[in-house]
Amino acid sequence: LAENEDQTRFLEKAFDMNYSWELHHLMNAVAQRKDSLKSIDRYFQREQAVYPPDVYRMRFIDNHDENSWAGTVEERLGEAHEAFAVFMFTIPGVPLLYNGQEACLDKRLEFFTRDPIEWKECDKTGFYQSLIRLKKENKALWNGTWGGAMERISTGRDRKVFAFTREKDSNRVVVLLNFSRKSLSVLPDFSGLSGEYREYFTGERAVFPPSDSLRLNAWDYRVFVNSGNE
Repeated sequence: LAENEDQTRFLEKAFDMNYSWELHHLMNAVAQRKDSLKSIDRYFQREQAVYPPDVYRMRFIDNHDENSWAGTVEERLGEAHEAFAVFMFTIPGVPLLYNGQEACLDKRLEFFTRDPIEWKECDKTGFYQSLIRLKKENKALWNGTWGGAMERISTGRDRKVFAFTREKDSNRVVVLLNFSRKSLSVLPDFSGLSGEYREYFTGERAVFPPSDSLRLNAWDYRVFVNSGNE
């Protein structure tokens, strides 16, 4: 892992992965309504033009620097915490789970002195366990060329909803993320994605294309899985 983002030559000579700091800051900015999804779209366009598909980018919503100096996940992302965690685990890249993130760490850790974490189970423990299983069990979400490329899906509400699909062999994952504070209905363009799916978090079955629009609550997320035999 190269603690660097702008010098791609490190990945050519020595390292397998580097940080995606720019995307991290964009996630914070979108959650705080200081930026928009257009910036995230432009980010991925630049990234895909610079990095070949076999390069790994580290995705994170928290780390030692951010927690101590910029604030906890709840301070920076608030109600958008889970939506951006799902985003981090489903886009191409390697997700970083920082100390205590799965134990609802709710304080800024001291940077230069010992500051123990209270390890406990909480509502985020099972959530992150589910995300880890989601990534491990679905080849479409694997890293580099082992996984599928990300293709954006139009929803008619693309300023608020980030939707995409990834596919590898017979495994396809469709992700819908409402990155806004308002509930809304969307009718995504599921052209070429017809079939039976299972919504990962609820277990409910769905048929694409749907006969009606999909309702997404504020900061809501849906992850649909089709493994060829769904």
